[in-house]
Amino acid sequence: MKPKVPVLVLLLVVTVLVLSSCGLIATLFSEEEDVGKPTVLQGMHFERITNARNANEVFPRLIDNDNLIYTSADRTGHTKVEKMNLKNLSITTVRDNAAGASPIPGEDKYVFTLHRNDGAYLCEGSFSSHAYSYLLMTGFSTETTMQPSVSPDSSKVAFHFGSSGVMAQIGVMERGNPFYSVICEGTSPTWSKDGKYIYADRELQNGNYEIIRIDTTTGIVSTILSSSEKNYAFPQISPDGLWISVEYNWDSIAICDLMGDKFTVVIEGLRSIWSSHWGTDGFIYFASGEPHTDDRDIYRIKPILPY
Repeated sequence: MKPKVPVLVLLLVVTVLVLSSCGLIATLFSEEEDVGKPTVLQGMHFERITNARNANEVFPRLIDNDNLIYTSADRTGHTKVEKMNLKNLSITTVRDNAAGASPIPGEDKYVFTLHRNDGAYLCEGSFSSHAYSYLLMTGFSTETTMQPSVSPDSSKVAFHFGSSGVMAQIGVMERGNPFYSVICEGTSPTWSKDGKYIYADRELQNGNYEIIRIDTTTGIVSTILSSSEKNYAFPQISPDGLWISVEYNWDSIAICDLMGDKFTVVIEGLRSIWSSHWGTDGFIYFASGEPHTDDRDIYRIKPILPY
């Protein structure tokens, strides 16, 4: 026996009310809900860390499992280094007119870029003091962030420098020695876990980037990931030293082994990702958002390694 029309109408109304109360109607019928949402392919615990308005928050670096340091830039271009407690989400300003801070392993200190009217300077500061010192007395172009990276034994600092129309260079210096050596063209340097190599990205003629590895003893440069049709940038080494994370094709995070094999996309569909970092807690931290509207936040995801 078929139910009467009024009964069917009543059932339909009840179904709509239940779905609406659960928030499912918008999900089922709104196309805009899915626009711009990233897709997690090989990771877990994807989450937003910061949510500032009218600010670009970039260059996240883990101090320890409880604290994160990053750079915040407002729409006027003013930058500052901030520290966030990941447990209670409290934020404190560590250094004004500074950017690209990188913690020094085993010490209560960090290296950073100090912005002055006459240039950008590589400096060293302390988390427990406002005092700081210049690692180099050379001022670089104000257009560069230097993005310093400290070696695992804390003895050396790698950084990049450059300006518009000039290919960026990677420099290396010893802490306590106010001189540096240029090792090759490239940006975004990071150290291998044994300190024998520096991984970086290098711009291709078409504007894409490739991943390279520099032997710090011989100076030999090897290509790890490269394709004229693909973009690979911001290499970071996993806590166990066996994997590399990269920013892939401007909207994805991917991982591979140290030779560029076992390439696996972790998450895709992100907006304008930049300045990723593989923390000792296993999470990959990165900035994503709309930089042209001063709205870029820090996210993290824990990749599932393709052993």
